[in-house]
Order: sequence, then structure tokens, then C-alpha cells
Amino acid sequence: HLIDKNDEKDFFDSVFTPPLWLYADGIKLGYEIEDEHTKNDPSKSLISKNKRNIGDPTAYAAAIEARFSLDRKIIKPDPIDRRKDSKPEKINTQAQIFIYRNKHEEITKQEYLLALNFAKHHENTDAFRYHLSPRTKKFVSRYEVIDH
Repeated sequence: HLIDKNDEKDFFDSVFTPPLWLYADGIKLGYEIEDEHTKNDPSKSLISKNKRNIGDPTAYAAAIEARFSLDRKIIKPDPIDRRKDSKPEKINTQAQIFIYRNKHEEITKQEYLLALNFAKHHENTDAFRYHLSPRTKKFVSRYEVIDH
């Protein structure tokens, strides 16, 4: 679901606003958005529509990383003031945990907190709060998502 489709705002979002998933890219194999993915029409339209960049982690990799990081915690920026940190949160298989959105800004203005590798994460720990594990990279490079 998170790979091919974006969540849309619906009736219940007025009561409880979960983080919307604006990172679908249609990529079913691999952990990094590459040039070759922009040649495939469905992926190309999702990548451009969702303002994804070459070198970003794929939605598939983010979903698998969340699954593999079940009992780990992430320290996200405070939802009101980005300069402060909030309490550590359990990842609990939710790929949306890797998304940051300031509560005072537009709902579609979001930041990805997931770095492609440890080096990028270590380079800018304020922007990237987590990184893809080698286990995730091997898994998403080997197993393709299939439709069922």
C-alpha cells in the first residue's frame, strides 16, 4: 500500500490527523531511487508528483526498515519546534515514523528523517534521525514486491 499509493485525507482526519504518506514511488526492488526508475512511466509520475529525488531511499526500503526495526526507538524533532527533540518513540513497524511534519505548517510540507546510509546520517544528524540497515538493503535488493 505505501509503495504504490499515497494516503489521501478523508473524513476521520479531521478528528485525528495521522502523518500522511506522500512518499509512494512505485519501486518494487531496491533501496535507492536511481536514474533507471525515472524511465518507467508509473514510477516516473509518482517520483515527480511526490518530489522524490534520485538518491532518496525507496518507499519499499522505508517500509521494510520499519518492519525490521520493530523494537527500536527513534528520536524525532519536536512537532512544534524543529530545534528541540521530542521523547524517543518506538518504531513499531510504522514507516510513517520516518516522516517529520511541523504542526503549524501545511500538511503536505514534510521531511524524510531516513538517510540512505550511516555516512549520510552521521553527516547531518539533525536532518536524518535514522538510516537504512545493511539487512534492509540486502533484503530489498534481493526480493521484489509482487502484486497479489
